[in-house]
Amino acid sequence: TDMLGWYVMAVQNLGERLQAVARYDVYDPNTALDHDQFARLALGVNAFYDGFTRLSVSYDAVTTDIPAGAGRFTDPHDNLWTFQLQHKF
Repeated sequence: TDMLGWYVMAVQNLGERLQAVARYDVYDPNTALDHDQFARLALGVNAFYDGFTRLSVSYDAVTTDIPAGAGRFTDPHDNLWTFQLQHKF
């Protein structure tokens, strides 16, 4: 099967301790089939406490198609928030 996927991402520093992040990605696992692809827009903020600790908050708006019967498709409510604390040592 042929697949297709790509993404574009932008990061902007906002001072010394904050970053704004935006990412858009598309994935189609089988280009020969309709309604099997998805797209995601992610918006987030990274906050750096020190050189070892980062807090990330992001919101992913996901667009997918699932069968709704009678040849119709619908986008489920599968958007999500992610909170992540990272510490390196």
